Amino acid sequence: MTASNTRIVGGQAVWIAEPTAFDMVQVGDRVEISEIGKSEDISYKSKVVDMPKIGGRALSIFAPSAGESVAPFKMQVGEQYTLVAHTRDYLVKFTCSFEGYIKEQANYFVVIKILDEGIKLQRREFFRFTCMLAMKFSVMYTGDNEAAKLLSNSGYSTMHNGVIRDIGGGGIRFITNEDLEAEGLIQCTIMLGHTAMLIKGKILDKQYMPKSNMKFQYRALFLDVSQATQDEIVNFIFAEQRKQKKFRQAPPMK
Repeated sequence: MTASNTRIVGGQAVWIAEPTAFDMVQVGDRVEISEIGKSEDISYKSKVVDMPKIGGRALSIFAPSAGESVAPFKMQVGEQYTLVAHTRDYLVKFTCSFEGYIKEQANYFVVIKILDEGIKLQRREFFRFTCMLAMKFSVMYTGDNEAAKLLSNSGYSTMHNGVIRDIGGGGIRFITNEDLEAEGLIQCTIMLGHTAMLIKGKILDKQYMPKSNMKFQYRALFLDVSQATQDEIVNFIFAEQRKQKKFRQAPPMK
C-alpha cells in the first residue's frame, strides 16, 4: 500500500485502486479505429455514446467514418481492430472486436468489445506530423556473430537511404527500398532543420508496396530517447506547423 493509493475515510487509511486504461474512457470521448495489420495512418473517427454492460467491457460508438466522409466504415463481425480513445488525461489504446450495429431512428451505432487491458500513451508519442524528410539509417546487428555485431554498432556499417513520411515524439513512419526484419533495430540519422539527430529505433511493422518507387514502408519506435531529444522533435513539429499555417493564410500573389 502506497501513500498515493490511500485515502483517509472515517479516520482510517483506505486503499484506492489505480484506474485502469478502460476506466479512463468516458461518454463523449473521441475515438479512432484502424484495421490491424494495415497502416494506422488510415483511421476512422467516432465518439463514445454509451458503455453497455454485455458480459465484459464494451463501448457503443457512432458508426465510424473517414475524415469528413458521411459514409460509415463497414466493420466485420468478429474482426479485431485497434481503438485509440482520446480521454481527458491520456490517449489509451486497445485491441477490440466488432460485435454488431444498433439502429436508433436515423442513427447507426456500433458496439465494440474491448479485448485487452489497454495501454496509456503520452499525447506527444501518439501525435504524428506528415512530412517528407530524408533520412539515413544503418541496421544494428543483434545476432550471435560478434564480428558483425561489433561492425554494425561501431559506426562503420552500411548506410541506407529512406524518406520519413511522418514523425512524432515516439517514432517515425518511413519508406525505403531495404527489406528489413520485423523487430529489428536501426540507427537513424534525421535532419530536423539544421540539426542532425542520431536516434535508435525498433521496427514495429512493415508493408510491401510493389507499385511504389520505394518498395517498403515501416513504422519504427524510438528507443532510449531522452526528454530533451523528444522535446526537440516536438518543437520542430510545432515550428513546421506554424510555417504551414502562415503559408496557407498568406494572401495570393498578384
